[in-house]
Amino acid sequence: MKILGIDPDTQASGWAIVTEGPKVLKAGCVNTKFKHKRGLEAATLQGKKLASLIDSLSSEVDAVVIEAQQK
Repeated sequence: MKILGIDPDTQASGWAIVTEGPKVLKAGCVNTKFKHKRGLEAATLQGKKLASLIDSLSSEVDAVVIEAQQK
């Protein structure tokens, strides 16, 4: 089973595709080019980039796991 794991944040979000072992098959970071954006605006931009990433990798993975944000 291949899993896409995502560690989201408003400015940069790490991601990796892992398999049993665990073995990292691919990894990267999604960055927001607009560092001056904050709050909901930054989160919206990052969310759109993450949605595009998930869509582009969906044929390579069996599941997606996203880390929950702390309160």
